[in-house]
Amino acid sequence: MNSVSSHSRDGRAGTGPALVETSVGARFAETARRRGNATALLWEQDGKVHRLDFATMLDRVESTAARLQQLADPGDRVALWAANSVDWILAEYGAAAAGMALVPMNPALTRAEAAHIVTDAGARVVLAGPPWRGHNLLESAEALTITPPPAVLPIEAVTRGDRITPSALPDVPPEAVLRIQYTSGTTGAPKGAVLTHLIGANVGPLSHLAMGLDEDEIVCSPLPFHHVGGSVCTSSAALLRGSAFVVLPSFDPAGTLALLRRAEVTYFGGVPTMFISMLEACGDSPDLPRLKWMMLGGSDSAPELISRVERAFGVEILNGYGQSEAPSSLQTNAGDPAWVKAATIGRVNPHREIRIADIGTGQSLGPGETGELCLRGRLTMSRYWHEDETQRSAAVDEEGWLHTGDLAEMDADGIVRLRGRLRELIIRGGENIYPAEVEAALIQHPAVAEAAVVAAPDEKWGQVPVAFIRPVATAPDPAALEEFARERLAGFKVPRAWHIVDTFPLTPSGKVRKVLLAQQLLDKDR
Repeated sequence: MNSVSSHSRDGRAGTGPALVETSVGARFAETARRRGNATALLWEQDGKVHRLDFATMLDRVESTAARLQQLADPGDRVALWAANSVDWILAEYGAAAAGMALVPMNPALTRAEAAHIVTDAGARVVLAGPPWRGHNLLESAEALTITPPPAVLPIEAVTRGDRITPSALPDVPPEAVLRIQYTSGTTGAPKGAVLTHLIGANVGPLSHLAMGLDEDEIVCSPLPFHHVGGSVCTSSAALLRGSAFVVLPSFDPAGTLALLRRAEVTYFGGVPTMFISMLEACGDSPDLPRLKWMMLGGSDSAPELISRVERAFGVEILNGYGQSEAPSSLQTNAGDPAWVKAATIGRVNPHREIRIADIGTGQSLGPGETGELCLRGRLTMSRYWHEDETQRSAAVDEEGWLHTGDLAEMDADGIVRLRGRLRELIIRGGENIYPAEVEAALIQHPAVAEAAVVAAPDEKWGQVPVAFIRPVATAPDPAALEEFARERLAGFKVPRAWHIVDTFPLTPSGKVRKVLLAQQLLDKDR
């Protein structure tokens, strides 16, 4: 378990092993050569569990890098629009080895949403996965109207085929851009969090090391690779240390439980909604004798759920905190007291500083006081795409502190409890939804004068978006509004309920008082 020591008057710092000052491609190559014939990837196909060893995976990664070198140069961006697969991981590591920045995209995105990301990132290549839930991703990628047009290929065009020896792979510095992780912006337009190779090469391995996992673990998570939780924090945590990783294309409670059993998984990571569904599927009797650890993250975790999971699965349950801009930043660890695992997000992980800042003054607060959770260090984002040191986002202040937007308190031992969200972020089953982005889509409807989107509690998803609409004149049909929204937004962002109002409650400065709208929803449920 990593310890926490006082770092300065303003913050605390996690202590631990030294950072590995290298690129993701170099670290994976070193690990793959060391692990050789040990299993790297497992997946189920045609009713059988298939395996790929580290040596073979390295060959395929280098061949992928060679094909990408024919399409782009080091430093160029490669957009990846696909669901979880072995090909996704090969493309991810191939791009890293070739010194190209990955731009992962959610397969649920509409063409308009994908076009914004590809354009903003300036991607030279778009790799599209096979059809996903009726969405032909390759066809949509080819239909993107972007100038200059990127090269569009099916993902398997670069990840499969005969072995190709790449030309000399670039010497990628640790501070080079590994990944541009787009996260919905509070202004309604997604912004790209810049994550370096240093972050990618260290965040996951340090987290697993702190938990007490060794390289012989078999790790599995159905979290989507287009989020840092599924890739940077989980699959890379396993593969860069030399552990095996089980690839799940999607989450199905019964199917996931069966594969965990067949693949003899020892560590499983997911979000609370997945754990609830798995408990319901197995009647709280999962029968997974090899499983030793489970990690919850991505949303608020009720203490009752953590206790229930520990009882049912008979494993060590851990809790984690992070965001696109600061992956795997805090966690509980094996051996922590039950109250720490059930009611907190643990301590800050190595090589980050943490402080709790007063909302009004920005000054550091003392133990037990609630303020904004702020993080700093080489393993947190320093800028968004298109920004530089002279043009910082408000998210990172002039002293380098990342303002997470989450309310928290920290005790004298460095243990942190989340207390709520300063920002209006809605987290639906681990997916982040920013109301401003949804509102920007809704007000395009000719019958909508104003829109306000707030979170409503939901037993399955934790939170879901709900829309309040002030019409131009006649109230629009909610079914028509939903159809309109689905044409412009990923399905998980579409409001689950619609309320037509004559006026909005406003602050003295004219801003909608969303807290009162959210309270109306709670009052109706009582």
